[in-house]
Amino acid sequence: VQDQKRLYGQSNVFESQAEQEHYVRTWLRDTANMKDASEELHIAWYTGRLEVAENSVYSMGDITALIPAEDVDICILEEPEHLNWYRAPGESWTEKFKHVVGIVHTNYFVYAQEQPAAFVRAPAMRILCSWMCRAHCHRVIKLSGTLGNFAPEKEIVENVHGVRGTFLDIGEKVRHN
Repeated sequence: VQDQKRLYGQSNVFESQAEQEHYVRTWLRDTANMKDASEELHIAWYTGRLEVAENSVYSMGDITALIPAEDVDICILEEPEHLNWYRAPGESWTEKFKHVVGIVHTNYFVYAQEQPAAFVRAPAMRILCSWMCRAHCHRVIKLSGTLGNFAPEKEIVENVHGVRGTFLDIGEKVRHN
């Protein structure tokens, strides 16, 4: 419950996964204007914990074990380096899936430079992120060329997320004010 309060605020604490899923689907439909996704997205849950010092959610357990064999084909890992830092033993993503694409968009090396013991932490973070991408992805898509090298032989730079209409609407309002 404490993790939920930190992530969603005091007013959004969920009693069940079904209640949280309803919240996500409503947000997709009403805020993100993604009606089809709000109806068709398959949401699977895994146990995680919020690391307060890093403000990050980490999985607790082997996520690959939760995915049924009939759902195994292509896997897209959002932030594969982060997702696998505390990965539990089990089948690797690249063994379980035919093709794994990792989407990298956060420069954890820069974050590590701003933390205590940065002279040790930052280079270690760069190596760790590279290892995670190499070990768990067939292809790595970086959303910006400003991100470091993770696995150069596997990398491309491409904006696959796009820009939500609300972001453009806000920019238009600011421009006219």
